Amino acid sequence: MALVYFFIEMKNKHNKYFLTAIAFLFLSGSYVFAWDGLNNFDAYVQNGKIVVEWQTKHEDNVDHFVVQRSMNSTNSFYDLATIDPHGNGWSYIFIDEKVLGKSVNMVYNYRLKIVFRDKSVAYSNNTVQVVMVVSSLQHTWGSIKAMFQ
Repeated sequence: MALVYFFIEMKNKHNKYFLTAIAFLFLSGSYVFAWDGLNNFDAYVQNGKIVVEWQTKHEDNVDHFVVQRSMNSTNSFYDLATIDPHGNGWSYIFIDEKVLGKSVNMVYNYRLKIVFRDKSVAYSNNTVQVVMVVSSLQHTWGSIKAMFQ
């Protein structure tokens, strides 16, 4: 968040008015910028779960990564996991086991939030969309199993 404060002073000297204005800019919170340290970022369905993978080129000053998800094409992303960096060129895998497999054709969007030591933030250049397709047989079997649990 950026706040700008203005101080304005008007002085009368010898029947002439002088206006003095001073502006102060205060920055607080996180700063978002483009980051070139991400080599790739992808997500896909595997065995009824969604696998999120990424690889870094470099991890200079990275404090942690946050895997984020939104559902049904909304722009409201939620944090799923926080992962510590391990070093340049490292490959990471996160398995989202909390997908709603009972719903037919759920759309999930994933992105990576990169938080730096100075609390500035960057995001993956792309958001990956995954459609979780549940067959009617799986849907029916899941409903039957749920009744007996």
